[in-house]
Amino acid sequence: MAWHELRLPEPLALSESAEVALEDYAREVTRSERALALRGAPGDAPVQALRLFGLAREPEEDARRDILAFARALADASGSAGLGWS
Repeated sequence: MAWHELRLPEPLALSESAEVALEDYAREVTRSERALALRGAPGDAPVQALRLFGLAREPEEDARRDILAFARALADASGSAGLGWS
């Protein structure tokens, strides 16, 4: 299965629920079959990249920008009571 990796400019500390939200968002935005957040190590290590499966080519620049902005918003919300949406 073909995959493409979207590296984050800086590692982001995300909760497990935020990681799942990021994977779901990236999958929907790119129409990939699956998205997987990659951490530097198991556990609480920051997310460093996303691996997008089932894409014939690299995601469009607009999609990449949207995913990175969403990832930053999730990281910024990590200290609040929720993700800011339901």
